[in-house]
Amino acid sequence: MSLLLSEHNCVRLRFFLSLFIIVFLSGTFLLIALDSAQAKPGRAEYTYRQAKSEYDRLAGNSRLRAHRTEWVRVIRKFRKVYLTYPNDKKVAPKALFMMARCYSELYGYSGAGKDLREAIERYQILVERFPESRLADDALDALGDLYKRTGNTGKARDAWEKIVKEYPKRDKGRIAGNKLKTLGPKQRQKTKSLKQTTHYEKE
Repeated sequence: MSLLLSEHNCVRLRFFLSLFIIVFLSGTFLLIALDSAQAKPGRAEYTYRQAKSEYDRLAGNSRLRAHRTEWVRVIRKFRKVYLTYPNDKKVAPKALFMMARCYSELYGYSGAGKDLREAIERYQILVERFPESRLADDALDALGDLYKRTGNTGKARDAWEKIVKEYPKRDKGRIAGNKLKTLGPKQRQKTKSLKQTTHYEKE
């Protein structure tokens, strides 16, 4: 009888020991998963700040700003941040915005159309992929400035009107409204009424 009780106690002991090990391991894996989830945004922000510090160094040095290679080097750092964390809703828009800003400033030195196109494309991607980002209205405002700077007042108007319509309460809402006033009233496009040719008419 005592032998049976002893075996029964051993079975119970093994059961509780196994249960304890399972619970302990599950808790450990859960903590590791939570730490990893929390660490990723931290690494993303840290990587972005490293790239931003390189930009700040470049922006503060007039000698370096005159060299295209320096701008390209910084742009590549922001591109790496974006490609590494393309779905990070905080870091990815900031990386796109800084890429566009670098290309825009580089265009001021180079006057090269390709730099202007790269800047416009990055701003557009930001607005399309992250419309809820706090930088979306800033990107649209910058787009409007670039378009107006190059004489494309139609697209400049479109960009600023989008801010007024979709982001009226943000800081760029009032600014965009004032910029629209400088463009004057919107001109109506004149369309010619052409007589349509049907298959019943002779050519």
